[in-house]
Amino acid sequence: MAKNSDGSRLTVGIIGIGNISETYLRNLTTLYSDSIDVRGCADIVPGRSAQAAEQWNLPNTYTSVADLLSDSAIEAVVVLTNPVSHFDVCLEAVRAGKHVYVEKPICATPTQARALLDQAQLFNVLVSSAPDTCFGSAQQLSLKVLKSGEIGKPVAGNAFMLCHGHERWHPNPGFFYAAGAGPLMDMGPYYLTAMIGLMGSVVSVQGSAQRTFPQREIQSLPLRGSSIEVEVPTHIVGVLTFEDGALATIVTSFDVWHSQTPHLEVHGTLGSLSVPDPNRFAGAVRVRRAADEHWEDLSTPGEEEVDLRGLGVVDLAQAVHQGIAPRLGGELGLHVLEVMAAIEESAQLGSSVTIKSRAPERSLLLSDA
Repeated sequence: MAKNSDGSRLTVGIIGIGNISETYLRNLTTLYSDSIDVRGCADIVPGRSAQAAEQWNLPNTYTSVADLLSDSAIEAVVVLTNPVSHFDVCLEAVRAGKHVYVEKPICATPTQARALLDQAQLFNVLVSSAPDTCFGSAQQLSLKVLKSGEIGKPVAGNAFMLCHGHERWHPNPGFFYAAGAGPLMDMGPYYLTAMIGLMGSVVSVQGSAQRTFPQREIQSLPLRGSSIEVEVPTHIVGVLTFEDGALATIVTSFDVWHSQTPHLEVHGTLGSLSVPDPNRFAGAVRVRRAADEHWEDLSTPGEEEVDLRGLGVVDLAQAVHQGIAPRLGGELGLHVLEVMAAIEESAQLGSSVTIKSRAPERSLLLSDA
């Protein structure tokens, strides 16, 4: 594996200036500037990258992705493009000798993800992928509770991501309903990364799916009133069998107006653990042991919710410096993606699908070696 030659900050380029890029640029140039040195950015629309470079006082403005990748001073890239282009952009970066951190999902298909990781190994670079919310206080506390044995061995779990889609707030929501997207591919990585971190690898899935509304009307600016043709299932249910025999359900939906279901729970032989929204970094973590009459809130009182996106890039920087695999390495991203793809495949086939990949053994708990 490549290392920083002098142990200095990891020099990074950003590819894709879209809705989420502002959060990454803000955090990487402020909160994480002791580990990350953002040298510039690129986008298919040159004006966007020039504007972002000026806003965040970046030293370089790149006219194209190829221009950025040709800069030998850049050691790694953060890919924030549309998911359907993840494979092409990441592959180009890997072949240019750059380490990669890519927004979720790692690629559009497991076949693409496997090919990308094979190329990364060939070119001796690292690939890692979002989400990095697992590094937030809520999931870190949840992992500690599970490791302590307080709820015993996990035997079951459930996760629910229920909303009525993104057309009410996203400035360009069409791609959420296009091939390769939908509620599972969009939001599933948060929930599945958390579940896999807590319960281990998934070995098989059974899925069901439906498309309730064939068209959606955009309510957000600037496209308010426009219509979206829905190409993908928008209510997806999966039953997961884990390597140690535990079972879990996951439901992701863009068809639900309101819900009071929990975000994520793990049920063990000695009690139950309630985990807050895995799309966020903080929140109330609750435990209820077998003999308890009430749930106990273990969270720090008054903790603020702050968007800490970019922690995964710091994880990559540490891995490069130490010459080890990142906690959010590509094999984890591949496993999450394969589980999602298999749920959708199972829904079409009407039968269970076996999962070939496995999550890496390295714990997502930061206090573990």
